[in-house]
Amino acid sequence: MSFNELKIFIAEARRNTYASGKNSVEKPLLIGSHQFEYRKGDYFYRDIYFGGEENFTGQEVVYQSDKPIWSMVYCGSVEPEEISDFLKNSLLNLSKKCRFGEECEFEEGDLKYEDKGEGTLERFIGKEQIFIKDESVYELNYQGVLISK
Repeated sequence: MSFNELKIFIAEARRNTYASGKNSVEKPLLIGSHQFEYRKGDYFYRDIYFGGEENFTGQEVVYQSDKPIWSMVYCGSVEPEEISDFLKNSLLNLSKKCRFGEECEFEEGDLKYEDKGEGTLERFIGKEQIFIKDESVYELNYQGVLISK
């Protein structure tokens, strides 16, 4: 496995799950959760999250040949309904950079998505935010790690 191959798969899985609204699991493994899954070749991606009225928390895990190799945990504030499409559009446009510990931005009208992170695919941390006219209206904190090479 190469880090580049893994990162490409994660970006593709994210584009084909939450960000696009595809590959939602009808009966999630954990009661009260939402679950997305994506498979390609030997790789399998699962994103499980719990959403409340104000906050959410979740975890992404990537398996290779049924062995967990990478994971990211996240939590944050529930995005206001009026920015939900903008968040998903940002994630689709920045899938190769966002939530990997890199820095990236996306703007559309008065809305601005910003991801500030540090580290590498092996161990990273970051925070993404959405602003409306410089006022923060959404935030997600994340941390990820390579479990096995």
